[in-house]
Amino acid sequence: MVTENADEMRILSEDEAWALLEENSLGRLAFAVAGDPDIVPINYCASGRRLYFRTAGGSKLLGLTINQSVAFEVDTIEDDVARSVVLSGQARKLETSAEIEFADSLPLRPWVPTLKYQYVEIEPDEVNGRQYHLGPEPERD
Repeated sequence: MVTENADEMRILSEDEAWALLEENSLGRLAFAVAGDPDIVPINYCASGRRLYFRTAGGSKLLGLTINQSVAFEVDTIEDDVARSVVLSGQARKLETSAEIEFADSLPLRPWVPTLKYQYVEIEPDEVNGRQYHLGPEPERD
């Protein structure tokens, strides 16, 4: 575990970052199409050091088809500790029946009453996490 200032901020290990991803199910997916950035909330599942989510056809799926490079972020705040993980990687729509069957076995269901039959996998290139100890702003000298 690398520490910058243990009293204020600490870099999470890769295992700690993945634990945070696995413990949660709501994050933000960022992608860009034709130079225009977009960010959307998604519910997801982390499995085997990859992220999975379901989507309907539309701008999100079209955007990921045009540009597979994505970023994903999940944050938590508990008492006086905040943690954040940012993952960057490549997204791809799952195509084979074996891939879809695997994704369908995950605890991944739409949160809103919509039909979302497209499965997407994000294979990470990089995962970074930080933990912050929250507190009042220090006084100026």
